Amino acid sequence: MDDDKIRRLIQKAINNDNSSIESLIHEFHLKIFRMVYYRTRSKIDSDDITQDVFIKMMKNIKNLRQPEKFSQWLYKIAINTIRDFYRKKFLYSIISLSYDIHTSDDDPDAPIIAKEFWIYFEKMKKKLSKMEAEIFMLRFMDDLTIKEISEVLSKSESTIKTLLYRGIKKFQQNHEFIKLLGDGIHG
Repeated sequence: MDDDKIRRLIQKAINNDNSSIESLIHEFHLKIFRMVYYRTRSKIDSDDITQDVFIKMMKNIKNLRQPEKFSQWLYKIAINTIRDFYRKKFLYSIISLSYDIHTSDDDPDAPIIAKEFWIYFEKMKKKLSKMEAEIFMLRFMDDLTIKEISEVLSKSESTIKTLLYRGIKKFQQNHEFIKLLGDGIHG
């Protein structure tokens, strides 16, 4: 969907147009679900949290002051909903390694490789500060720009760049992780 159509849907949604709200949910559902899933590794929890994000979106969209920043606003709701989820379960500092893996029958090693990747990734993430980890995931897992991350986290772009650089350096220094990613990734 192009940016102009999304802007029109946002404007209509702010004015309580239900079909526009449904269209926005349809447009952003997979992105938000993926973001949540990267942080929970649980399909069931991700489904619930994603649903909560869109319920909050529907309740609060009429208060959106800057419609052009809808995407950043929605990601901010998602981040806060994830944080609330962990606080409620007293698991904020413990990241689960259990997750569902969707693979094709073509590659029987894919679940093993995926599991190994997430184990290394979680080990590496523990070496990052909470803010470095969040920025790293928003940039590389959720594909947000520096500017979008800055707006989502209410931090300056230079702060985001500095923290992202530090996180990347820590990942680059782990040769086992780099080897797991394969020569084509970093070469």
